Amino acid sequence: MKKYSQLIKHSGNKALFEMLNLSATGAYAGTPVHIHAEGFRGTGKTTVIRAYKDVLPKITRIKGCLYNCDPQKPHCPSHRDKTQEEIQKLGVEQINMPFLEISPSAKKATVVGSIDLKKLTSKTPEAAVLLGTIPKAHRGIIFIDEINRIADTSPEIADVLLDVMGTKPGRIQIEEVGFPVIEMPISASIWAASNPDEDPGPLEVIRRQLSDRFDFCVNVDRPLDFSIIKNILDDRCTLSKNKKVDLPAFLTEE
Repeated sequence: MKKYSQLIKHSGNKALFEMLNLSATGAYAGTPVHIHAEGFRGTGKTTVIRAYKDVLPKITRIKGCLYNCDPQKPHCPSHRDKTQEEIQKLGVEQINMPFLEISPSAKKATVVGSIDLKKLTSKTPEAAVLLGTIPKAHRGIIFIDEINRIADTSPEIADVLLDVMGTKPGRIQIEEVGFPVIEMPISASIWAASNPDEDPGPLEVIRRQLSDRFDFCVNVDRPLDFSIIKNILDDRCTLSKNKKVDLPAFLTEE
């Protein structure tokens, strides 16, 4: 995977870089900004988004908290009722801002979370929650590639995203038959990418309600400047074959 410093910025992806900067700042400040990048295959949407993980800031959480509880605003079942004195005794730590992905093949239980039934049936039963991708990404970024496919084939995950993106902060519910519903707030910026020209089609056609939840929809294009195209080709060939390439003569003629 490319590092952020290796990315080549150009007129076709400049807006995406700017929106990711805005959204990462929002996530850090506790005000999520949801971004949807659309463009043809090969425009580098996913590469740019994944590489941004390198430059995300650190956040401070209650030490060891898998929910990434803000020491000033604890929200998880283990810490939300504790006093500031009790939290200070637990200690705090700095971690990289979470950056997690939801794939088109993901299941609802892995995205939201579930009850650990194995622990409940052990010799020393205890209630435990198996965290899903979304609660683990609290105060960070969730990336969904090919979000139009998820909206088409996994409507239950699309419904979860509507709850997460519907308010700021959003919310999730962890449900298991026979157990009380666990509900908690979630503050995470959703970054998504899709190719609107490929099946099943644009997100706004597949699930307009989900499409409308994004604060910004960014169109990503291929570069038009020949020198930038050459730099990209050189870079790819250097990584794969360790050699440079020359553009055809007709591309370099004035």
